[in-house]
Amino acid sequence: MLPKFYYAIWLEEKNAKKVFSLGKEALAVMGVPSDAYASMVYPYVRGLIFTYDAMELPRLKKPKDTVRIPYSNIKWIDLFVVRRRWGGMTFMTLLVSFFNFDLIVHLKDGEDVEIECKADYAFRDMIRLLNENGVPVDDRFRVFERFPDRQSFDKGFGKYFDENYAGLAEEYGLEKCRITFNAK
Repeated sequence: MLPKFYYAIWLEEKNAKKVFSLGKEALAVMGVPSDAYASMVYPYVRGLIFTYDAMELPRLKKPKDTVRIPYSNIKWIDLFVVRRRWGGMTFMTLLVSFFNFDLIVHLKDGEDVEIECKADYAFRDMIRLLNENGVPVDDRFRVFERFPDRQSFDKGFGKYFDENYAGLAEEYGLEKCRITFNAK
């Protein structure tokens, strides 16, 4: 992970207000999983909102604590996939893994920012938005070429990366697995 790392729930701008509602925030504070990704990493989780001119990363608990990355400051983005496992609880939770998207955002000032978010076929629309705003996205594992529609993505994404992730991680110098951090 890079020094500037953010774990995020990515959203379309029109749905962002729903996630940052008082109800979900209160549930997250109490540790009740209103959203599996939010509860497992609270209070570190941020939203990832693609607006017309920037990527915004508001913090779940403090939405005013927002990291804003204007598209005009981005050279390109590398899209990777990363394996995650739940940390703590029981031995069984360490056996179950899932795969997230891992964005390496290369900024024009030479700095890199890493954003990990849930893998979903709808992210293809966010890539299209970025491309339309002059931000090239390099899909390093050809996810959307390999899974060209929602049905193939939903059916084959997890299976493909379960079978091939170890080799890809070695080839690209990625972590074999990230253990999900828990709030303290």
